[in-house]
Amino acid sequence: MKHLALLALLLAIPLVSASHLGNSTIAEAGNVTELTIFPRANQTTKWQGFAGQVFFGTNASSPSILNATGGLVNATNMFFQIDCDDPVSATGFILISNSSTTPAGLTAGNLTQLNAFVGTGDDTASATFTTTSTFALSTGTVTGVPTVFTFINESGQIDDFREGYLNQGNNLVFAVVIEKDLHGYNRSFFDYQAILPAPNQTVSYFIFGDITFTCPAPAVVGGGGSAGRGYWPAIIIRKREEPEVPVRIERPEEIETLLRRLNLSLISRALSPLMPAAIEGLITNTNEVGIDSVRLEIMTPSVLFLPMNAHPYAQLFWSLRLGGWSSHGVPEPRPRAWKLSDIPYFDVVPPQSVTPFTFTVVPPLMLPGLIDIGAFAYSGETRIASTSEQFEVVTPGFAVYPEWVNERVLTLYHVVDNRGKPGKSINIEVALNRARTTLIGEVIGPLDVPADRVAVFGYEYKLSRKALTADTVDVRLLSKGETIHATHSLR
Repeated sequence: MKHLALLALLLAIPLVSASHLGNSTIAEAGNVTELTIFPRANQTTKWQGFAGQVFFGTNASSPSILNATGGLVNATNMFFQIDCDDPVSATGFILISNSSTTPAGLTAGNLTQLNAFVGTGDDTASATFTTTSTFALSTGTVTGVPTVFTFINESGQIDDFREGYLNQGNNLVFAVVIEKDLHGYNRSFFDYQAILPAPNQTVSYFIFGDITFTCPAPAVVGGGGSAGRGYWPAIIIRKREEPEVPVRIERPEEIETLLRRLNLSLISRALSPLMPAAIEGLITNTNEVGIDSVRLEIMTPSVLFLPMNAHPYAQLFWSLRLGGWSSHGVPEPRPRAWKLSDIPYFDVVPPQSVTPFTFTVVPPLMLPGLIDIGAFAYSGETRIASTSEQFEVVTPGFAVYPEWVNERVLTLYHVVDNRGKPGKSINIEVALNRARTTLIGEVIGPLDVPADRVAVFGYEYKLSRKALTADTVDVRLLSKGETIHATHSLR
């Protein structure tokens, strides 16, 4: 099986929800991105991968639809409605069907039927679901179910993240085992992983939960203390008339009312790779009491892609120039990671207030497109509000982004936005400058840029001591009838 193994990719993680047995969840709004593949694997356009966390509680969203598109990946959190917010245990399956009918009377999947849907090639259903296993569902135990185990830590395995293919008449149903914080395909922690067929089209799937759960003993109402802490979250509030005395409310009806009157929002804006941007937001508290000890947690998409190597002698170029090396200082984080700073904390969010806040993000090197950024507000250890907002990542038609791999190795990445244009051959003229003096100059190419695509080219320099003093990189894209200039600071 070589589908989820291929996901060296860009991930966007929205906050979504789905209710227990009969609701579905949404996976769109910019949180899908094109796969970029490690050299050892081949891309498939017939399957989409999904992975994320699974949450359980008393609140759930209205029904919605999960849209799968072949060749894409989506990291999606799911929220299943049960009878309590902090269950002692919760196990079971996520059932994913191409029909809105609640799955029942399921049988082992017919691979001939799924092969006809997926089509021919190396990534057929038979080449994917290569083993069988038994699924003990609440509607009955099904044996001989075609099964796949998706990758862990970029390697194949046969123990976790089990997914089975079943039929409900002519409907396709995929049963995915819910795990608990296991290393996933890309070394991140997930509660589930799934692959869904979507050959040459977008396919709508509905999400159902087959969940077995145990709630804790009922809380002791009105007694204060910690008797109900495992069942009803303790939110630190402050009465308006007694601002110096924090009190805890643990009666369920008061907590639910309190949470409904809190709102968290982010204000969308355009972002540019490797450029700091101030994100603004609001905490709205319409309660008659203030909320103490409020902190924010920010969720950003994971980014991982493999650029095309534009330089034929990347490890040797300039390594034999002047002897000796000078330190560039502490290496900066690699540009595939988000940088977050100035995350706010509030001693108290006043009653009947709208509290503005800002924090700073530096997006990693990434392709242009739409992404989701999530924000979560906590009082103590209890989540009291959350939101997810869509942001657009933009790049110029041609841009250069430097990365200090270590104190002497510099990588240059070039992004060429060729969307809406035919394919072309280009040359890139590079100059590393110190003030007005050029320390390194060369022309790289010709390089082929596909039609209607965004191309990323990357290469490394081992810099001499003299070259390490460069403070800017200037580049020009040269093609037939076109010259585009880009520059970036190295300091």
